[in-house]
Amino acid sequence: MSIDPYSVLADYYDLDVAGYEEDISLYDNLGRRHELPLLELGVGTGRAAIPLARAGLHVVGIDKSEAMLAVARKKAEAEPKRSSVRTHLTVVHGDITHFTLEERFGLVFSPLGGFLHLRTQEEQLRALECARQHLAPDGLVVVDLPTLEGEDWESGARPLYLIWTREDAERGVTVSKYRSAEADPARQLQRVTHIYEEWGPQGSIRRRMVAFQLRYVHRYEMELLLQQAGLRVRDLYGSYDLSPYDHHATRMIFVAGAAPVRRANRR
Repeated sequence: MSIDPYSVLADYYDLDVAGYEEDISLYDNLGRRHELPLLELGVGTGRAAIPLARAGLHVVGIDKSEAMLAVARKKAEAEPKRSSVRTHLTVVHGDITHFTLEERFGLVFSPLGGFLHLRTQEEQLRALECARQHLAPDGLVVVDLPTLEGEDWESGARPLYLIWTREDAERGVTVSKYRSAEADPARQLQRVTHIYEEWGPQGSIRRRMVAFQLRYVHRYEMELLLQQAGLRVRDLYGSYDLSPYDHHATRMIFVAGAAPVRRANRR
C-alpha cells in the first residue's frame, strides 16, 4: 500500500487556508451559467467545493489523497441536516491525470495553484485532456495559478521561516507553520518543505514535516498546454475580480472552452 504524501498536510490544511474565500464567487458565478454539475480537480479538504455545494450547486470533487478526502467527508457530515452539502457534494478518490466519470460538467476548475502539484509537463497535459473529455460542449475549464515572483527563484535553499501561528480548537493545541523552499529554475520546480509544530499547555507536543515539489508554469506554456488538450483560452484574468492580467497581477486565471473541431477540406 502506497503512503499518502499529503497525510500530514491534511491535518493542517484548513488552518492554513482559514477564511480564504476570495475565489469562491468566481466559481459560483461561472457554475450558474447552466444546470450542469461542477468538477473540482484536486478537491482536497473541500475548501472550495463545500461552500459551492452549500450555495446549491452540484459539485463533484476528485483527489488522490485519501487523507484529504477524509477531512472533506467529515466536514460534509458535520453540516446541518438540511444543508444542501449533504446532497450536492460528491467526492471521488482518483488521479486527476487519469480518471473516467459518467457525467459531463459545465465547469471544471483547478483552484488556488493546485495544478502545480502535477510535477511534469506530461502530467499537466494529461490532466487538461481529462478535463476536456469531461467537459460539456459549452462548458468552461478554469485553472488558477500564481504568478512567478523573481525572489522565489534565487539559487539555493531559502531559510526556514515562520508563516503563521494559529489555534486548532478541535484538538486543543496551538500550531505554528514553518516553510522553506529550494528552487530549480532550469526545471521550473520548487522543492517545498512545511514543518508544523504543535504546542499545548505544557509546551511543544510534536513536530511534523511534509515535503513536495511544485512545477510552475509560465503564461504562454500554459496557453500551449490548453491548446494541445483541445481547449482554447477565452479569458486570462489577473485577480478574482476579473481585472486584466498584467505585470502587476498576482494570479493567472485561465478560462478556456473546448476548441472547435477542425474538419478536413473536401476536394
